[in-house]
Amino acid sequence: MSSENTYRFLRDGSPADSMAGVTVPHLPAPTVTEKKFCEPWRFDGFPYMVTYLVPAFFHIRLLPIDWSHDRLLALAGEQARANRLGLCLVKGDDEGTYFRDDGSVSSLKAPIPTASWWVMLGLEPAREISLTGELPDRSSRLQRRLDGQFGGEYSMIMGDLAKGGRIATPEDIFLLSGINKRGLPGELEHCETCGEPRGTCLDDTPPPTRVVTVHCVCENLNRCASCGDLLAERKLNGNNLDTTTGFVWHSGAFMALSHECEPAIDWGGNHG
Repeated sequence: MSSENTYRFLRDGSPADSMAGVTVPHLPAPTVTEKKFCEPWRFDGFPYMVTYLVPAFFHIRLLPIDWSHDRLLALAGEQARANRLGLCLVKGDDEGTYFRDDGSVSSLKAPIPTASWWVMLGLEPAREISLTGELPDRSSRLQRRLDGQFGGEYSMIMGDLAKGGRIATPEDIFLLSGINKRGLPGELEHCETCGEPRGTCLDDTPPPTRVVTVHCVCENLNRCASCGDLLAERKLNGNNLDTTTGFVWHSGAFMALSHECEPAIDWGGNHG
């Protein structure tokens, strides 16, 4: 199976733009304790949305088969704008529509995503989806496939150990080593709004040394498409610097699966 047909998200989770001539590598499966079920696979119960979490680990949301094309596109666009994660609307084999995180379409009629692990819970949709018609049967079929994908009770999925960075060149190491005049590593500077470090610096945990991007708390725009609250405390698939230890922490997008919408408040005043 060719790399172009198995993985259509860039390493940072953004959709590959076929118009730009991007060659998308097939990323390896995340580190796991058992690899019995690591072979990439795709689900044939169309239509659905696929959201990139971490390499080879995606979220899938089944959609009603009787929804119009325009209605499906509108939902996918809303979802992408809210979550700010790579998203693909899948309507059939080689019918993948990829969205940028601003909700605009990146590519049409592209090969659909294939991953080693999928999850169906979490990431609430931007619009209510009723579990009616043929959707319950399709959902049950998907759940049976999901139940068999992990290699055992203690299987574990990890995020991007490279922290979205690239291997540093000798020039990078010369330019970014040490502490700058602002008292921060590399080219980091303090955000004028929150005061946290942001920019680029070197990181060598784990080796080899890489150039990584550090985000301040203001750059966290990943929101729930249903309630509008932030999905996590930090930017998903982003990094933040611990100024006490100098350690660069990475926040994998699977953290979004822990988000729970706050229950609606009854302002009607009808209390009997």
